[in-house]
Amino acid sequence: MESVYELILYANELKYEESQENAEDDDQGYSWRKEAYTIRRNFATSTMQDHIEMMGKTYMIEDTIHAQEWKIMNDLKEVAGHICMNASWIDTLRD
Repeated sequence: MESVYELILYANELKYEESQENAEDDDQGYSWRKEAYTIRRNFATSTMQDHIEMMGKTYMIEDTIHAQEWKIMNDLKEVAGHICMNASWIDTLRD
């Protein structure tokens, strides 16, 4: 059985969660236990919250959103009719 997820966008926040509707009905009438999976990002307060149920355990992850410092390069390339510039950032955790 497939599940349908919704991405809800607000002015400064996004929420990704399972929709109330299902992609297809269960023909046999047997209902599996649904595991929760919700992601929230609040850009006004720079916080994130993840609610994940997996294998009978519930995980609540709360953290701050860290903005990457991008370095704009001089490389230009045309992609699908748009002129694009190369940008990169350095992963300080993994170099």
